[in-house]
Amino acid sequence: MTPAGYDAQVAAGTRAIIHAGTGNGSMLEQLISTLFGLRQQGVQIVRASRTGAGIVTRDGEQPDSRLTGWRRPT
Repeated sequence: MTPAGYDAQVAAGTRAIIHAGTGNGSMLEQLISTLFGLRQQGVQIVRASRTGAGIVTRDGEQPDSRLTGWRRPT
């Protein structure tokens, strides 16, 4: 998937995207900024694994917290 594919889906009216990556829901570096930008526009982004087993961990392989501004409650 390229950034243009995600942008085209949003232009067509998509309001949520499930990115099913390999392993721990991995994504190409070039997609991280694209998906973050779409999230800033109000598009819901879900990172999932397409392996069929296991879990996707927050900040495991992708910088989820840095990109979303999420912080663990204290």
